[in-house]
Amino acid sequence: AGGLDMLRAEFLDQIVPPRTRDVSEAIRLCTLCEVERLMKADPDMYLQRKWTLRVFLMTHDPAAEVRIKAISIIESWFAGSARHSQEVRQYLGVFAEQILTHLVQRVGDVDAKV
Repeated sequence: AGGLDMLRAEFLDQIVPPRTRDVSEAIRLCTLCEVERLMKADPDMYLQRKWTLRVFLMTHDPAAEVRIKAISIIESWFAGSARHSQEVRQYLGVFAEQILTHLVQRVGDVDAKV
C-alpha cells in the first residue's frame, strides 16, 4: 500500500499544480473541487502544507467563482473542525493564523459575486 500511496502522491503532484494555473476558469474550478473532495476523503492531506496552501492561493484567482469556492472550502475546514483529529485541528489553527491577514484583504474584493 505504501508504494501505491507514493504513486498517488506523485501523480497528484504532477497534475494538480498546473491545473490550478490553467488558462480555463472551468478547469481551475474543477481542480479545486477535486482537491476539496480528495482532502475530505484523506484527512492526512490537511497536514500537508502544499494542499492547504494550494487552496489558499486560489483565493487570489482571477475568476470570482474560483475565489468564492476557495474561500468556502477554507471556511468548511473550520466549520467542520470537530470531526478532524487533534493533529489536523492544531495544524489548521496555525495555518489560520498565517493566512488570516490575507483573507481579511479579500474583504476588499470588488467583484459583486464575492
